[in-house]
Amino acid sequence: FRIHGLCVVIVCAKGMSLTHWLVVLAFLASTLFTPALPDTLLDGQCALPKGPNGRPAMWTYFQQGKNKDYYGRKAVDGKRNSFVADYAMLVPLWKDSWARHGWDPVVLAEPDAMRHPLYGRLRTAVSLFPTWNNKYYEMQCYLRWLAVATAGGGFLVDYDVMNLGFPPPPSISCNLTTYDPHEVSPALLSGGAAAFAAGAQRMIAYNATAANGTALEHVSDQWMMQAGVIPSQRM
Repeated sequence: FRIHGLCVVIVCAKGMSLTHWLVVLAFLASTLFTPALPDTLLDGQCALPKGPNGRPAMWTYFQQGKNKDYYGRKAVDGKRNSFVADYAMLVPLWKDSWARHGWDPVVLAEPDAMRHPLYGRLRTAVSLFPTWNNKYYEMQCYLRWLAVATAGGGFLVDYDVMNLGFPPPPSISCNLTTYDPHEVSPALLSGGAAAFAAGAQRMIAYNATAANGTALEHVSDQWMMQAGVIPSQRM
């Protein structure tokens, strides 16, 4: 018979013990009833959502935390918070560079992600992932996927990526698409809302264990894309 596109043949051995049958049945149950992961590679073209000013939206994401979110016990009053300071310095330049080329640059934040029904499950799942980076920073990198899904898909770009001459296209592929010429990176992404939501669902389903059974030392949304956990196409 066929399971998930694979032909499986069971040979009924004479004298097969009840234990053996239970093992076979358990395997079949897990195979038959494990839901397939949603696909981030979808056919067709998707329209670009509009921003508040009526032009095609270019989304970025930033959720400001407190010093203790970034520095933990090392946080002290008056310590320069480079995350917040860099954002404050860069976002006006970012907005200007994208607006000059026909976009409506919009900053999304965690309240946008909270409107998505997967928010609670995603936050719980990714909070368990190991990371070499700041935990608060990494959490926001995951949550931005749901913020964009809630906003209708389209383009997501880091706020330190400036536009030097990229106008809005008439439409985009509904596939999750990356644009970095050197590596698979979420620094500039596009796709339909379903593709971003599917990426988040794959994060929720991911087990952060290496193939040899040992726990991974670092997981991130970028690592998941590079490892093929979240499939994407490259332009």
